[in-house]
Amino acid sequence: MRTFYTEHGKIVFDSNRILIEDNAKKEKYTQIFLGSMGFLLGLSMIYKSFTEGFISEFGIFICLLNAILIILYLMRDFSNEIPFSKIQSIRVKNRLGNVYLKIKLTNNRARYVRGAFTKEKLENFLAEEFQKNSLSPTRV
Repeated sequence: MRTFYTEHGKIVFDSNRILIEDNAKKEKYTQIFLGSMGFLLGLSMIYKSFTEGFISEFGIFICLLNAILIILYLMRDFSNEIPFSKIQSIRVKNRLGNVYLKIKLTNNRARYVRGAFTKEKLENFLAEEFQKNSLSPTRV
């Protein structure tokens, strides 16, 4: 069992599962709420433009952008316990200076964990762990 600490919790690699403690569910609901508010703002802009006799392209853009963001957030997985049998691949990514652990699941969803861990330590541990559990190297 190995523990890596994230910005808002920790990741525990158990013998047959990954336990994740973070505020992902709170973040999910916050992002969906904010996206809904943006969508409503875009709708109000479109409605106001119809009353004035023209179509607001900016309102349409805001509506479409927020609808896409809401759909993308709904496609993410936010479970706290992930068995190794449901994992399709694990990647450590570095975006804009932030290190993310991307866990792609067999149901075509992804679980993202933003952490305060170093990329090299986590990559080395994942390679060792997946070799020890005799899992496919393409999954790392």
